[in-house]
Amino acid sequence: MLMGLGNLTELTDADSVGINAVMAGIIAELGIDYVLTTEVISWARGAVRELDLARKLMHYALHNGVLPKGLDDGLVALKDPPFETYEEEELRDMQRRVRDKNYRIFADREWVFVFNRDTFLRGKDAQELFAGLDAPDPGHAFYLGRELERAVLAVRLGKKYTQESPLRWGYLSAAVGEEVEPS
Repeated sequence: MLMGLGNLTELTDADSVGINAVMAGIIAELGIDYVLTTEVISWARGAVRELDLARKLMHYALHNGVLPKGLDDGLVALKDPPFETYEEEELRDMQRRVRDKNYRIFADREWVFVFNRDTFLRGKDAQELFAGLDAPDPGHAFYLGRELERAVLAVRLGKKYTQESPLRWGYLSAAVGEEVEPS
């Protein structure tokens, strides 16, 4: 039996990751042998990789009688799986023990926090936070601006932020042709 997903992923104004995951589950349940998908429209770019990963995930889940959860989170691309954050009071306690002028950047589900021995800032806008920092060196200013933008983006998207680490983008974090490592 053959099924085409291109019309569903390309004619729906929605990211294709979730559509492909749900459809791969239906395809596995119905025993469909062949599936056609396309990547013509911009929001369906990567649909072939998504469907391949979803197909493997759903096949494994179906044949092992388990839910397709906790096996591989490579299809969780925009948001992140659950993660722990520091409470503001924990960060303020951490700041009291800092003895240098290096900035530490943290984010929770609502705020970005920046502190060193002299400053503690909380905000949601990278430019406003940056304005409260003392960064006379252009290289350090560039670094702080980049990290603050990444932290703000993480808060907006519900992603985990770790200073000096890239944000996690699920299967998109792997290079094209590279297998996604199960988490």
